[in-house]
Amino acid sequence: MKKQFYIFIGILFIFFLLFHPAKVLAQDFYISPAGSDFNPGTESQPFQTIEKARLMIQTINQTEDINVFLKGGVYELTNSLVFGPEDSGKNGFYINYKNYPDEIPVISGGKKITGWVQEGNRWKAYLGTGINTRQLYINGVRVIRARSDNGLPGGAKTLTGYVTNDTTMQDWGNQTDIEIVANLLWKQFRCPVQSINGNAITMKQPCFNSSQQHTGVEMGLPTWIENAYELLDSQGEWYLNRLSGWIYYLPKANEDMTKTVAIMPILETLISGQGTLDNPIHNLTFKGLVFAYATWLRPGTDEGFAQVQADFSITSATPFSTSPPGAWTQTPANITFNRAQNISFMENIFIHLGAVGLGFNYGSQNNVISGNHFTDISASAINIGDVDKPKTADSREITKNNQITNNYIHNVAVEYLGSVGMWLGYVQNSLISHNELTDLPYTGISIGWGWGSNDPTIATGNRVERNLIYNHVKSLVDGGGIYSLAAQPGNIYAVAQVLGN
Repeated sequence: MKKQFYIFIGILFIFFLLFHPAKVLAQDFYISPAGSDFNPGTESQPFQTIEKARLMIQTINQTEDINVFLKGGVYELTNSLVFGPEDSGKNGFYINYKNYPDEIPVISGGKKITGWVQEGNRWKAYLGTGINTRQLYINGVRVIRARSDNGLPGGAKTLTGYVTNDTTMQDWGNQTDIEIVANLLWKQFRCPVQSINGNAITMKQPCFNSSQQHTGVEMGLPTWIENAYELLDSQGEWYLNRLSGWIYYLPKANEDMTKTVAIMPILETLISGQGTLDNPIHNLTFKGLVFAYATWLRPGTDEGFAQVQADFSITSATPFSTSPPGAWTQTPANITFNRAQNISFMENIFIHLGAVGLGFNYGSQNNVISGNHFTDISASAINIGDVDKPKTADSREITKNNQITNNYIHNVAVEYLGSVGMWLGYVQNSLISHNELTDLPYTGISIGWGWGSNDPTIATGNRVERNLIYNHVKSLVDGGGIYSLAAQPGNIYAVAQVLGN
């Protein structure tokens, strides 16, 4: 009798399992700057780094979405976070990196500067040699790299640079770190100095040659001179002497350097997501995070920044050409994805960044950028697509079906004035809707490329609608609220409100 009873109970249990399968709970992990990577990653015993959570998740066979909660605080990266296909959501599920409720996690590529000592009206701190950056933030505010108020006294252009009637410049130190900046129409050029002898300024190559290739709109006389200790003469300016390892700052009247929080960005990339055409990185969400403090160093190298348009410049490997147009180098993004699908950035803040904020390029499809706040970014807020494949028979290569909606973009392109609010190249079926863009030195939204020389291209079926764009083209010219370039059949520009400046 007992045996029959147990058989009956067993049958009932099997029946229950068949018709009421057990629900596998989502696997949640927790991270805190105060945690430890020797912890199990639970809410009470969190990991310390995102990298630890990433590696742990690789070992899990997903049966539901995985949530990675980042508790409040600053996550100071010493290396870029690199995500590959192996870090994608599995079995159709997602991996969600998001803020712990009501807390603000900051993913930072910056380094705090301490040990300030006073030297006259300036303050300095020793960083050691080998440190390089183009930005400094004091109490969360970008401060100005030492620069002149005007251009070159008595300046004239030569085949190799400039001449000036200011012969004191030949006595300036660290001459190869000095940068000449020239604004022209829709462009900004930045080229470093090679040497100064007497009244002759020789510029570094290939930057200066690159800056002269676009006939009629080549780099001319300087608008200002930047990054010399001898120019450190105004409150709120700074200078890094890379040879000696000292950084200098001339405080503003209300700043107490014994209490100041000074941060310099060190990393050039915070997050890099790289898939392949056969195996794209996919099914990731980033929500409620702050991405801050990254730099971009190429403009200070021999290549410099010989701008063509928007976030493209000529380098030694990409001479100016009109066939095909756009064989140029794109400004990278501090958070960048290539060959990526179903990646979402939602309700994040992108701030204090030294290149483009967020980029989705080659073969990126079905991604969403929604509800984010972009501000204080050196170049454009968002870049989508490329310019080097105007035609392709492989649909995997096309950047398409991406959505950019409900984002607030303001005070970007603050260092590279010819950059734009958001840029889209050869893209297909993009939706750009309900975004607000304001306080921009040049164009709001730029879409398309090629000046017609490659038409027809893969660019088609994009919608730019119900965006609010105002206070744009504040520093340069020949731009607009929306700048559409070359043929893009099927594009729709609907109810886009562009206000005058």
